Amino acid sequence: NRYNGTVVSNTSCVDCDFVDLNAVADLQPGFDRKSVNTMINFELSENHRLFFEGKYSETDSEFFGQPAFDSSLRVRRQNPYVSPELGALMDSRGATQILMNRFNVDAGRRGENIERKTYRAVLGAEGNFTDNWTYDVSANYGK
Repeated sequence: NRYNGTVVSNTSCVDCDFVDLNAVADLQPGFDRKSVNTMINFELSENHRLFFEGKYSETDSEFFGQPAFDSSLRVRRQNPYVSPELGALMDSRGATQILMNRFNVDAGRRGENIERKTYRAVLGAEGNFTDNWTYDVSANYGK
């Protein structure tokens, strides 16, 4: 829901300043993906085969979240820095404390840019010497 008038909340305040999170929300972060896979087989003989598998993948995501925010600052009624006007308002409403928050929209949104690259190569041989003896040997490299 978007802010569109007076905010009434029995847990915090009535007609206070409102933080519109929809104004700083990404519906979907930016995301680019490239991927290439390959598989090569070479039959040496009826019973022996060489193989190669290769993969390259690259992803790039960009996300902008809400600006930084702080925890509530609690100001108690007996605080000597409470002005007489604020003290009278608190007394008239029976408030023993007020909470203040800051949402730092003026500092801009927090952003994250994540890039990942993956390489993988497998080189191997497999086959059988007899009906009961088989082998499968491979070397795998990834980064």
